[in-house]
Amino acid sequence: MDQEEAAPEQWRAVAAALADERRLRLYARIITAAERGTPLDGQAMDSKERKSLAALQKAGLVTSGACDVQPAGGVFARLLASGREAPDTSARRFLVNGKISSYPRKQADRLELLHYVAGHIFESAPAAPGEVPALTEREITGRLGSYSTDPAAVRRYLVDEGIVARSTDGSRYWLTAPRPADGMEFA
Repeated sequence: MDQEEAAPEQWRAVAAALADERRLRLYARIITAAERGTPLDGQAMDSKERKSLAALQKAGLVTSGACDVQPAGGVFARLLASGREAPDTSARRFLVNGKISSYPRKQADRLELLHYVAGHIFESAPAAPGEVPALTEREITGRLGSYSTDPAAVRRYLVDEGIVARSTDGSRYWLTAPRPADGMEFA
């Protein structure tokens, strides 16, 4: 289990351990004693306190040696660090404010981006019943303008990669290659 998957479970364990009033008070005593330089003696605890101590240890909040009980260092910092959002791995990572910031160097990334853009621009393309949705050159260029400052270049890339086809006179464009399913390669 990686850190991203472990984070929700670790948060839940810590919250559950501290939700109990008895364990919360014991945790406060452990921290206070450690701050004073006189760690609590786990052997001197009664059975209820030892049960609470076991729950705090299981949650990773404390460590205990033969006689001393210490708060575990960095627990909350690690929890906060593990809760960071995972980086975006979708084609949107190539867009800045909705526009293509630069074309990816890797072919698989370029294809992913072009499939993403093509899917969006043809999403509401008009089509007669039984026909493939198509756009005029002006329509496709206009729609691509919302993704790039050079829509003609993107239009060429789409045609060159075989994602979009165009009529011989260049007046009509349609989607030819569907976007691969999630988890499939763009190559």
